[in-house]
Amino acid sequence: MNTWEHTLEAITLEQVRASSKARDAWFTVLLVDPIAMRLVRWAARHPWITPNRLTAMAFTLGCLAAACFTRATHGWLLAGAGLYYLSFVIDCMDGKLARLMGTGSVFGVWLDFIFDRLLVVICTVALMGGQYAHTDNVAYIVLGGVVIFLNLFRYVNGQTMAQAREQMRRQLQELNEKVEPAAAPADALAAGPVDSFSQLSTGTRAKLGRLLAVRDFLTRHRMRGQLVSAIEFQMAVFILGPALNAVMAVTIIFGGFLLVFELAMIFQFWLSTRTFNRQMTRLRQRLTEGATVIA
Repeated sequence: MNTWEHTLEAITLEQVRASSKARDAWFTVLLVDPIAMRLVRWAARHPWITPNRLTAMAFTLGCLAAACFTRATHGWLLAGAGLYYLSFVIDCMDGKLARLMGTGSVFGVWLDFIFDRLLVVICTVALMGGQYAHTDNVAYIVLGGVVIFLNLFRYVNGQTMAQAREQMRRQLQELNEKVEPAAAPADALAAGPVDSFSQLSTGTRAKLGRLLAVRDFLTRHRMRGQLVSAIEFQMAVFILGPALNAVMAVTIIFGGFLLVFELAMIFQFWLSTRTFNRQMTRLRQRLTEGATVIA
């Protein structure tokens, strides 16, 4: 056995688990990662299996799922749901494999992002278009537009808030360094804008006790607090709905859940901005007081 093969044989599930995202959607953590991690460990032993090839394979399977959705009958919908799930499992492998083997690239990240967005549009058009052709119910066309809009809004909103949080963290750190030049970069300052629930008053936290307890439990188990994110929404639309032969009902229900959790995220972000403003005001006051003393 050569050095390469020996190294790959030594890869453990713990190492693969360590290559996973620190926090992810509960659907991914509970129903995909247990399979994807074992497949990544196997894939790592075969150099010809690369992250970009896995991305392309996932996209191809997703397109096959879309082809099944166009047929609209329950049997074909079941086949499409199965193919979409398999596509998602493989899609969850590429990032893990890239981080595990150190073979990630900027192009790979771009390819994965673009293919994911394209696949949602392709599968939505196929699924809702197939249902419309099968039933002549124009509501499916409207529903398709809603699915694409919600998915796009979720990702744009999420990325925009993440960028804003990073900007707040940088501004706090820069101002803190002016107030205390000898201080190391204050990672703790990021906790305010990022984890605004920690800044709530004792009374408010008591009222939200159960909610915060659930949130803390999910965090400890690597799951995001948003129980219906874009991932769960997509799985509901492209797996649960077709499998139950209840595309419209499932899409409407989970679309509503997604909106509720997005509003909750926006509320939390609003709390973050209030915390940020208070911290910036306090640091500016300290900076002004320091300049007055020196003068």
